[in-house]
Amino acid sequence: MARLKNRAEFGRVIKRGRTVGDRNLVLFVLFNESFEQKVGFTAQRKAGNAVKRNRIKRRLRALQQYFEKDLVPCGDIIWLGKAGVLDARWDSLISSGRRLLTKAGCLVKA
Repeated sequence: MARLKNRAEFGRVIKRGRTVGDRNLVLFVLFNESFEQKVGFTAQRKAGNAVKRNRIKRRLRALQQYFEKDLVPCGDIIWLGKAGVLDARWDSLISSGRRLLTKAGCLVKA
């Protein structure tokens, strides 16, 4: 899994990509023709201090790893976590992530 690292890459995906979201998560997907898929993780500033935002990003990385085998190469993805990710149960995060990835067209229908 390649990572989105700099601000310009994040800005490109957020500006030009498709957005799907719910109460705890927002998913930005920028479809491209290349088969290299890059993934980025971020948290809202109002989610808390750096410690809390880093915990949110760790949970988002774990969520990405959970869905890694079922993902269709669909381009660049950014996971944005809101404050609710800190308190959400893992199974609710999984169902939320599955719903958003399916809506964005990045998940194989099982």
